Amino acid sequence: MKSSLFSFLILTAALLVLKPFTGSAETFTEGVRVSPETVKLKTGEYVWEPERAPEGPLLIVASTTEQVAYVYRNGIRIARSSVSTGRPGHPTPTGVFTILEKEVHHTSSIYKGAEMPYMERVTWGGIALHAGDLPGYPDSHGCIRLPLEFSKLLFGVTMKGATVIIADEHSAPVETVHPGLFFTQSGEESEPEAAGQFDWNPDKSASGPVSLLVSS
Repeated sequence: MKSSLFSFLILTAALLVLKPFTGSAETFTEGVRVSPETVKLKTGEYVWEPERAPEGPLLIVASTTEQVAYVYRNGIRIARSSVSTGRPGHPTPTGVFTILEKEVHHTSSIYKGAEMPYMERVTWGGIALHAGDLPGYPDSHGCIRLPLEFSKLLFGVTMKGATVIIADEHSAPVETVHPGLFFTQSGEESEPEAAGQFDWNPDKSASGPVSLLVSS
């Protein structure tokens, strides 16, 4: 009996050495690519058609009400995906944001080392787009969870400085009439303006109506 118990303990120790216990309980929704003709996306489904606009500045619009994210390039919608935003008590902030940093392998410093693959940060307070579990309803701590496969594709086409709009209205733009209002001036990576800095180019539009967009 003692010999059997000793052998079991040795085997268990060997397995622990070969495969350390990480304590990670994260699960990720892989994602299912569906036809662009799909009207209403089911949990985990996404549409990806970048060939509609191969070049140009990128814009991401996420609706917390619809639980859907839309991706536009050069004013044309090239993708949409089901998402999971903030649960009650941890709402996803709404407004106009900028992608501040990107990291393929990221672990949260706030939520006990939770894995956040393909992380694209939009606030320094911990809000980001990243791969995660999509249960079919808002369930995150404020981040926008994406299907894993979609998050990989999105990560590959975004750049720092790209605009992200998070809205709670039950609507999604069909097309962007004046992309310059929300898109960065080029499709190139850019850094967000530091406090006190500004960019002033009145010569680029000598006349016409003036629009002012303020993001808090």
